Amino acid sequence: MRNEQEKEGSCRKELEVMNAKLRHISKEKDRVWKAFELTGDEAKFTSEIKGIMNQINELEQRKAELEARIEQLAQAETDIKAIEHYCETVSRNLGNLSFTEKRNMLEVLRIRVISGAQITIEGIIPIVSGQYA
Repeated sequence: MRNEQEKEGSCRKELEVMNAKLRHISKEKDRVWKAFELTGDEAKFTSEIKGIMNQINELEQRKAELEARIEQLAQAETDIKAIEHYCETVSRNLGNLSFTEKRNMLEVLRIRVISGAQITIEGIIPIVSGQYA
């Protein structure tokens, strides 16, 4: 979970940098407009605006990617917390279940135990939008 928090923090810092770059390039765009109004040099204006718009598009695309990644990391953290909560609840209540109830729970969760060089336990933990079922 800590690794996800570090990744999210890193993405948030990069997002701040993207926003600062977008503010800077917006000022640059304004400067080019003012220069065009003074000089009337359409060829230079067109060339500079085209370059600025390309930069803005690239920055906006990266910004959208970062925002999506931040949301994904936040959801992963929420899911981890929900899984931990679910496991704690099941662990606390396991002693109160009858043999039949435990068996039914294993079937519902589709628990499989695979033995080999290592023992692997697979199953499903029902969570919905960060909430345990």
